[in-house]
This record gives sequence, structure tokens and C-alpha cells, in this order.
Amino acid sequence: MILSRLRTVHPTFAPLTLAATLTALLLGPAVAEEAKTDTGDAAGQTQHHALSLVGGPEYPADFAHFRFVNPDAPKGGLVRLPSIGGFDSLNPVLYRGEQAPGISLVNESLMSDSIDEPSTSYGLIAEWASYPEDYSSVTFKLRDEARWHDGKPITPEDVIYSLNVNKEANPRLGLYYKNVSHAEQTGDNEVTFYFDTKTTASCR
Repeated sequence: MILSRLRTVHPTFAPLTLAATLTALLLGPAVAEEAKTDTGDAAGQTQHHALSLVGGPEYPADFAHFRFVNPDAPKGGLVRLPSIGGFDSLNPVLYRGEQAPGISLVNESLMSDSIDEPSTSYGLIAEWASYPEDYSSVTFKLRDEARWHDGKPITPEDVIYSLNVNKEANPRLGLYYKNVSHAEQTGDNEVTFYFDTKTTASCR
């Protein structure tokens, strides 16, 4: 089940990446399927369990696992992977220095890419995403099941913190997210990211 991938770490090391979703909304209209009835501040906007730049998502909102995943695969054990070079930091938002190989594997994102579909992302920490017709913002509803490693819920404040840390601590990420003006909590377990640009009908 997709929720089994909700691995978490301490908020200090919490780059909950928004790349796939935010890029899709900044570049143009996304095609997605409705996930559930509108609620909260996202009322009036379709709530999408997945977003795609090419056609619609292949999997429904209640899918248990990706087609390429074996749900009965053995779990546990130890895997050693080779890596060239060394590292001097365990900080995943590092700009200078060398990160430890594989450090990004301890974090999760709001949405997860499907490797057997072009430009399609499904909710992971986020249950759904919604956006207005002018693509001036995007709202994520966090899953109630989403937890940190210590069992505490992942909150909108954690996501906002993660965005700000990525933008402030890493100039490369700051440039990547330069069109995200700010983020704020806009509902119960919801966070909205606002863009400094809008997409008109003539640009679609």
C-alpha cells in the first residue's frame, strides 16, 4: 500500500519535495482525476489524487500499489550499495560539501512520481491536491496517517518549514522554487502554496 512508504525523519531534515507538482502547475494545466468531494478552503476546486502533464493518471484514487511493485516481496534484511567518494554531512539540504549517499531515501515527498507513466505524480504524504483555474496556487491535504519516525503527525507547519529551509539554505533550490511566493495553512491539515504568476486561458 502506498502509505507504507511514509518514512519520516526529524523536521530539521525534512525537505518534503514539491518539485513534480509545483513544476506541473507552473508550466501549464494538469490533467487529473477527481479524488473525493470538495471540502474546506479548497471547496469549489476539484481535489486530485494524481496530477499529470500527459493525459490522465492510470491508477484510481484507491489503488493499493504500483503495477511494478511486488506487495509480497520479502521485507527486512540489509542491503549494501557501492558509492564512489566520501561525504562530510548528513544534511539533505546541503549546498556546500558532500552529502552522504542515499540520505534522500530517509525523506518522503508530498507526491510520488510513477515510473511507468510520463510526468504523473500521485499523492504520498498528501491525500489530494487542488488548484484554481488560473493556477495561482496549489493546496495539499495531508494524510491523517502521515507520521514522523517518532509517531507524531506531519503537520502543515512542517511542510511550510521544509519549503522555507530549502529556499533559504540552498540557492539552487531557492532558484528552483523562486515562483513560490509563500505557503500557509489554509484548513484542517491543509497547506497552500502561492505562486507569483498566473496562467491565463491564452497561455494554456
